[in-house]
Amino acid sequence: MGAVIASQQLATWGAPQLSAYLAAMVAERWASPRPTTPGTGTWFRSLAWFPDHDGRYGPPERPRMAFSSATLERGLAQLELEGLISHHHIAIDPRTKRHLQGRRNYYTNRFDTLIASPD
Repeated sequence: MGAVIASQQLATWGAPQLSAYLAAMVAERWASPRPTTPGTGTWFRSLAWFPDHDGRYGPPERPRMAFSSATLERGLAQLELEGLISHHHIAIDPRTKRHLQGRRNYYTNRFDTLIASPD
């Protein structure tokens, strides 16, 4: 989060970008393997994983985030336009090589590309 604050990018974001950023960082934290540099992780969580109102997704001790899928979609799209997240589609879990039940977005966080503002 330090790079995001130091770059002053955070001050320009609305609720969708901030929500998507927080969700992306939580998804990165719970991904396997975890990245060695925060803000560079890959993940393929369904957007319903974040609020998980019905407890369908594990693990139970992870934090729930009460963001709507529509807000996260808008935020992810905006962060992608800014070059801070990218995605492509997958049908196979990259870790287990098993087929997924459907096509998923495979996200790559690129928050490490932010540079501290000289001000």
